[in-house]
Amino acid sequence: NQIYFSICCFVKIILNKKPNLIISLTNPPPIIIGVFLAKKIYKIPYIVIAMDLYPEVLLKNLSKSISILLNALVTPIFNNAYRSASRVVSLGESMSKKLRSKGVSKNKIVIIRNWGLGDFKIIKAPNKLSKDWNISSEVTLIYSGNLGVAHEWETLLQALKLSKLKPNKLKILFVSSGTKINKAKTFAEKFLPHDSVIFKPLVSTESLPLTFGLADMAVVSLRSTYDGLVSPSKFSGYLARGLPILFIGSDPELKKIIEANDAGEVFSPGDSELLAKYLINIQKNKLKLKRQGNNALKYYENNISKEVGLQKYAQLINNYKSYFSK
Repeated sequence: NQIYFSICCFVKIILNKKPNLIISLTNPPPIIIGVFLAKKIYKIPYIVIAMDLYPEVLLKNLSKSISILLNALVTPIFNNAYRSASRVVSLGESMSKKLRSKGVSKNKIVIIRNWGLGDFKIIKAPNKLSKDWNISSEVTLIYSGNLGVAHEWETLLQALKLSKLKPNKLKILFVSSGTKINKAKTFAEKFLPHDSVIFKPLVSTESLPLTFGLADMAVVSLRSTYDGLVSPSKFSGYLARGLPILFIGSDPELKKIIEANDAGEVFSPGDSELLAKYLINIQKNKLKLKRQGNNALKYYENNISKEVGLQKYAQLINNYKSYFSK
């Protein structure tokens, strides 16, 4: 389907009036190859917005033998498409480093982070969902969004197991879907007290003010093998709502943002014992969580808000004429 969609886009570009500039996301992955070919035909500049880096993310989801074969076949093609772009929008320093390893020159890379979607303020608990979902604890952590192969859940749930905290002291709420959600559910059912971890399906945008309002802190996780390849969009979403972030991962940029701005806490994957101690003491730090939430919102507004991001995109696009000579 992704290949078919990308071919249709390529044909549509070719059959329509010659554009001045082409802008493409990296999803679906084959689309940037089609854009690269259109550039060769029209001799016009194009901008790639690297939401995820391909084919690396794709290859990590395949078996080792297939991955090795496809890597040799498609990686040079993708890398050439990135290098031929007039500009490549990166979601952060870690991704920029990966792009440079593909051969994209430093002066072509522009960092514009994703901003939080939806203009809403959270409705703090107790709200309608507090009773419906039985969210009654001193501290509630939320994981909202996809829980897939790039995300890490083991450290968090193992830490909760080690902490031996009762559900009235701390609960973890997964409002989530994804390929790893069933494994997390199985672990919770086997090793954790009933109602310590609550799993709910993804909700509509209209319900996000309620689900985010249940939380005292929000969880972001990323496996180290995906550093620089994927930038968790939930990170900006949490910052935009003034939620302090519990980051489980090794991405140096996310770690730096959180620590330098006192916007949450950072733990390495597998460091369940240290995280368990933090969870035990978190009830005593409610004022600290509130301060960190305020710091998170302040950082977001000054650095990666929608207004900041759109201004950067406008400047990038308005300068397209200069790309013809580069």
